[in-house]
Parts: sequence; structure tokens; C-alpha cells
Amino acid sequence: MKIRLKELNLKNFKGLDLFALSVNGNPSTAVYGDNATGKTTLFDAWSWLLFGKDSLNSATFEIKPLYPTGEHVHNLEHEVAGIIEADGRPKKFTPRSGRKSAGPRNANSPAIKWIILSMVSRSRKRNSKPGSIPFALRMFSG
Repeated sequence: MKIRLKELNLKNFKGLDLFALSVNGNPSTAVYGDNATGKTTLFDAWSWLLFGKDSLNSATFEIKPLYPTGEHVHNLEHEVAGIIEADGRPKKFTPRSGRKSAGPRNANSPAIKWIILSMVSRSRKRNSKPGSIPFALRMFSG
């Protein structure tokens, strides 16, 4: 099964006001730039979309942008939206936005559930034995 990121869109997420990354599933897409230009923020957004955590595996990180003084900018809507494609089927995911605790949590993430269900569906088409559990599902469920 091929799982690919197609798009990642950010709104008021950490240091980025608006940002759109369109990779269209290209496996060789590279993100590079000078220090403090948003590379880790993109990774944090991707991690938050899938798992509700940042790139350091913390669920308590701050997503609010900062003023130049270092104070948080309040009363902004925060959003991370992504389009993920599994075996040619694209699906858009947008966690709830507007507060720090918003976002999916681990295996309860809608994106992760959709990927798992896509894997199960594909496996069932190839393996019709009743009660069989695809390897991918076992991998996600521990």
C-alpha cells in the first residue's frame, strides 16, 4: 500500500501565518532553508495532524504564534489541514482548531484510522480468510 502526503496547509500555526505545501505525493520532495525559517514547524504540523503531538513527541507544545516580544498571540484560529492519499484515494484531514488542546490523539486520529481501514480493506480483498488480521493493523494496534 502506498501512503503519500499530497498537501499540508497551515494557518496561524506556531511561527507561520499562512503556509501551503503541495508535494502531490512526490517521494523526493525536500524541505530546506536557513535556521528559524519553519522547517521544524512543518514537521510539527505534520505530527500534530497525525498524532496530536509535535516532532519531539510532546502533546503539550504551544501552537500559538508569538509577538516579537515573545508573548503569545491570542484569539486566533489555528488550523493544520492535510490531504493524504492511500492507494490513489485522497482524503482531507483537518483537526479541530482554535485551541491548544485541539488535534487528534495517537491511534484515535482520524487520519491514522482512515489509513488503517484502507489497509484492512485492501488486505481483505487479497485475503478472504475469516478472522485474519493484516500485519499493518497488528503493527498499529501494538
